Amino acid sequence: MMKYAMKRNVLFISLIPLFLIFNYLSGCSPVNPHQKPVLENGLPKLSPVITDELQESDGGMPDLEYSLDRAEYFYALGVNANRDGKWEQAQSNFEKAMEILSEIDVSADSNGTNERFNKLLKEIEKDYSYTLVSQGILSDESSHSAFLEMFADIKNFKNLKEGLSAKQVAVPESVTYTMPIEFNERVQNSLVYLQTVGRKHFVLYLSRMGKYKDLMLEIIRGYNLPEDLVYLPLIESGFNPKAYSYARASGAWQFISSTGRLYGLNENWWHDERRDFVKSTHAACKYLKFLYEKFGDWNLALASYNCGEGKIERETKNQKTTNFWELRLKRQTMDYVPLFMAATIIAKDKGKYGFAEVELMEPISFDVVKVNKVMNLKKIASSLDISYEELKELNPQLMRDITPPNHPDYELRLPRGCAEKFTEVYESIPTETATNWATHRVKQGETLSSIAKHYGVGLSAIASINKIRRKSKIVAGQNLMIPIKNSSKESANGPSYSSSSRDHQIEAVGGTYTVRRGDTLWKIADRFGTTVDALKGANNLKGRNPKVFPGDRLRVSADGNRRDAEKVHVVRKGETLSSIAEKYNTTVANIRRWNNLAMSGLIVPGDRLKIYSSN
Repeated sequence: MMKYAMKRNVLFISLIPLFLIFNYLSGCSPVNPHQKPVLENGLPKLSPVITDELQESDGGMPDLEYSLDRAEYFYALGVNANRDGKWEQAQSNFEKAMEILSEIDVSADSNGTNERFNKLLKEIEKDYSYTLVSQGILSDESSHSAFLEMFADIKNFKNLKEGLSAKQVAVPESVTYTMPIEFNERVQNSLVYLQTVGRKHFVLYLSRMGKYKDLMLEIIRGYNLPEDLVYLPLIESGFNPKAYSYARASGAWQFISSTGRLYGLNENWWHDERRDFVKSTHAACKYLKFLYEKFGDWNLALASYNCGEGKIERETKNQKTTNFWELRLKRQTMDYVPLFMAATIIAKDKGKYGFAEVELMEPISFDVVKVNKVMNLKKIASSLDISYEELKELNPQLMRDITPPNHPDYELRLPRGCAEKFTEVYESIPTETATNWATHRVKQGETLSSIAKHYGVGLSAIASINKIRRKSKIVAGQNLMIPIKNSSKESANGPSYSSSSRDHQIEAVGGTYTVRRGDTLWKIADRFGTTVDALKGANNLKGRNPKVFPGDRLRVSADGNRRDAEKVHVVRKGETLSSIAEKYNTTVANIRRWNNLAMSGLIVPGDRLKIYSSN
């Protein structure tokens, strides 16, 4: 494998970069909705008018006050959506606000702005966590905690450097790297950051690295990739398989859903393979290998891993350079590569850079067994006389307390040495009934007790799921999550919803759909990924706008079901599902179905979408 010698190329810059890291890591504290200050008309006033692009100051960076105004505006939209139970809309607005904050460069002299910035981030964190729990993106016992790590006093940044010994900021020596590691000013600043402001968290990350390093390294070697890539999770997730970011990336390697699916990582209500530390490492290796082969440069490959290959491809073309250090990118991506280099430098020589006391955790070790029924993890742990927490740690991909339904030969990890005993007690562990969920909008006069009776579930179960007390008052318009046991076939895809929050589940038996109240040909065509003309032709319907009535039976075999040729479309800035559907002569419903997208159809530049076409 090719080895890289250390390059010394000190860049003199007048502005010390700030390293703004947003990682939303699963914790253990419960999340509760909370009241927010009432704003005029529910939203803050903005001047000037909001646009999609940040205004820039004379220095070329986004105007600070305007950026904070925009972030507060989207945050307020998210709060309003949360109150109305519009979870996907709330999530989208919170993430937009956090994206804006991630690009802000707070100066040392703006104490008032720093306070406003930090207060806003903490408020977003709490509401964003509640939104994700409400959607089932996080398991009930989990919450998000955010950490914002910045230089507390930028004026004294030089003092931070001087406070370290010359040895702790010097060029690495006698260390061989398999990735191209440079030691310029940006890398040195990242090094100082990890040694000072970010030290507390980085100590934990280095220690936790011990659990997964050997396992991941073996997989990386299998793909003939540079071994130093094993240090990438230090800055992606802190080696936390449950990490979840504002960009909707999840797992130790921080995959977004669309990219994860392209590399074989499946997710649904029951499990999220992006959090599987084995499968996600294989996926990361495949993706990184693809990026390196595409750009022929590891710095550009890493930058693409952070912001998407489409973005880097456009910027290298527009800025007429393939030198990462010369590119002007979003701050998060500009900091990403030097931060990786700094993390790698420290990880390979902890003693020299002030982390000699860090002891690596014991490497994770496990047996793999196959499960052919729905089993409760707590009952498995009890039967094997092992810790439930250890079982959960070995299987972070499981979003609920049970193994996924309708998933034959599901591979479950057990502590090393437990496979034989599991085989012995397997039949004695009862099969569980998978739980689906309904979202109930409270009506005038309803109580928790009356709602529990209506759904035939326990009052305590509803209170526990919604993080409220049995005697808590509820108000009309409030949304509650209701656990509902499946009466027959278990659902493999996840929760069903009441009509108050989502459309009824659509069923077409034998290719025939029974029209329901409120249906139109356009709605039916959109649901089944076909066109109105195709429906009219298949059902011999005449006229320009033929009406359908509840009880009518329509043949719904859709043109969109043909999958003769598969293409991959990389989403570009400004594109929507509608514009992409038009480009490929298909429908939005088809693209949503092919890529398992939510009804909101939220996509961001860099997403990779599967497109099937008969052309």
